[in-house]
Amino acid sequence: VIVVEEGGKLIDRMQDILISASSTNCAEHLALSLLLASGRRMVEILNGRSTFEAVEGSEYHCLFGGQVKKRGKSEKYVIPLLCKFSEFKRAFDIMRTKTQGTDVLSNADVNKLYHMKLRRQLNVKKGLPYMPNCKIHDLRAAYASAVFILCECKDTFARTCMDILGHESIHESLSYNHIRLLGLEGVEKRPLRPAVPLPDCGFDPDASSSHDIEDRGAEAGQSSDNIESEA
Repeated sequence: VIVVEEGGKLIDRMQDILISASSTNCAEHLALSLLLASGRRMVEILNGRSTFEAVEGSEYHCLFGGQVKKRGKSEKYVIPLLCKFSEFKRAFDIMRTKTQGTDVLSNADVNKLYHMKLRRQLNVKKGLPYMPNCKIHDLRAAYASAVFILCECKDTFARTCMDILGHESIHESLSYNHIRLLGLEGVEKRPLRPAVPLPDCGFDPDASSSHDIEDRGAEAGQSSDNIESEA
């Protein structure tokens, strides 16, 4: 289990980095905050093919397209963000100008090009202060943990992960409960989903808590090994 003692300060620092993003920032520095803010995979942020669009009437959501592992019937689906969309998109566009050419690379080549650079930015240069040494993919789990705390989630943690991370099976979501974010207590909760119809993405946004028994059973049977996954 990775414990983030200053979870509130981590989120604040991430937002500061995105708000102050400029052409002087290196792509890896911006990418770390974009990963945490959106919960997307590293290649989805850096491969030059993903899209992030505004959602009418909601500043903390976006329409994401370009998921590496497809789910359901839709190429795009709505995800919550840990910052305002305007801040995210501005920083994302700046980062994309610095990573031009990745759209012609395979995802494997994008991973090979940036993985070690981001690991160094995260754990050596401390590009995200307050985040303990971890794997890049752990930022995806930290995002899920933050969303579960900061948003009005009616389902179990595993089913919420399934929704916001785009998993086809709940078993893909069971390896994301190893991040503990402290210091976020008392924060006013935001809606998990915007007050507009979501694209049909194969997941029922109004799913009732009748899934809870299934989810808890699956969670109880999961392994305690925290092996990095590309789920």
